[in-house]
Amino acid sequence: MLRKHNTPKDRIQIIKGIHGWRPTKRRLHVINKKRKTTQQEDTTDLCPLCKEHQETQNHIFQCPQKQARINRTKGLRQIKTYCQTRDTFPPVTDIITKNLQQWMNIETIPSQTDITITSRYRTTQQETTELLTAINNQTKIGWEQILHGRISLSWEKIATKHWTKKDGTWTPGFIRQTVKLSTNIWLHRVENEFGFTEQSREQYMQTQLRPRIEQAYTNTETVSQYHNHLLRIPLARRLLLPSKTNKRWLQHIASAKASYERHQMKTLLNTPKITTFFLPKKTKKYHPNPTLQQMPHKKQKQTEKHIPNKKQQTLTGQQYKLQINHTELKKKPNYHKRQYATITNYIEGPQKNNTT
Repeated sequence: MLRKHNTPKDRIQIIKGIHGWRPTKRRLHVINKKRKTTQQEDTTDLCPLCKEHQETQNHIFQCPQKQARINRTKGLRQIKTYCQTRDTFPPVTDIITKNLQQWMNIETIPSQTDITITSRYRTTQQETTELLTAINNQTKIGWEQILHGRISLSWEKIATKHWTKKDGTWTPGFIRQTVKLSTNIWLHRVENEFGFTEQSREQYMQTQLRPRIEQAYTNTETVSQYHNHLLRIPLARRLLLPSKTNKRWLQHIASAKASYERHQMKTLLNTPKITTFFLPKKTKKYHPNPTLQQMPHKKQKQTEKHIPNKKQQTLTGQQYKLQINHTELKKKPNYHKRQYATITNYIEGPQKNNTT
């Protein structure tokens, strides 16, 4: 289907229509809300034709404006004429076009039975069953999906029932016509908003860009001196230039503002702190508990503990054990002086008499 459309612009339009990616007012409004506060624009999600309902993907085909309704009925007539030229089974064209029109007019599609189909179209029992299966399958898919190129495969069998020769298939040609109808409806909506001629479209774009250009000329402080050449042309002359050049110029202004903000942030990060020039005064730590102030410092305790004793270094293993026992016994109050003397003599060695 896409191969028959030569230009890439037509292919993009078809792909957007099939997947529901058309830039409706609702979609643009949601995208605008997700942007930064500085980049946001004054947009609305209302339809530009009726200006009453939100413009969604389905509202394009259900807009109650008079001209939009006339355009839709014209497109459905074209589908009818195509089906007649392709010798389609008449009940198929009638059911599809009627149900599509009822969906577009926001009306309830009535459920059909065997009796209603046979009485209206005078079909056989086999044809009614085939029609009912096709209708039920399409209701599960959705009647609006026909405009996006999604149609039930059961229509093919009954649509080509009265064909004498099998010249290709019926479904691809019918899908091509429905996609054509949806693109025509969208183009009609775009032309009503932006204008039917190139001159009117240019005028619309210039009116849209005017406030942004004026704001760029007023807020010159946000642009650095390096990018001042962008504002050399005066405002009166800038407004007379075409919309394409002004659009591109606004993109350059936005990039210049972003670079200026980055430069400012870099300078702020590189500037040294005030503490490098003025060191803070050293203040004594105040302990609320008075007992903590009387206690000695931890460092003093460590130095007292780890000072090695010269006598302890020269002791043997047995002498060291006796010294430990001596310290334990010394704590006892009823320790005999004689025993104490013998232990000290053994550890320290016999004392030399100073008698000469």
